[in-house]
Amino acid sequence: MKRIFIALKVEAEEPLLAMISSLKSGLNKDIVKWINQDNIHITLAFLGKYGGENNKNIGLMLKEKCSGSGKFELILKGLGVFRNLSDPRIIWTGIEHSEN
Repeated sequence: MKRIFIALKVEAEEPLLAMISSLKSGLNKDIVKWINQDNIHITLAFLGKYGGENNKNIGLMLKEKCSGSGKFELILKGLGVFRNLSDPRIIWTGIEHSEN
């Protein structure tokens, strides 16, 4: 079974990459498993654990419904962790819509 969620892919540009670099230098490297920057995303909804054919069907439906949505910019605001600072599991940042 896989954990399935709806997410937006993030193209990490310099401000986000600089923030990640700062976090990496400030957090204990032994307890944080850093993902590849190609996997940075904004989670919109967690759907649960599914297996088999459901995964493929959900992906195809989302691709069809969301195709052509285009790009947009967001502003990063705030920072936090899920669990706690001594044992962070997920690092998150808040977002706001950009006027650009």
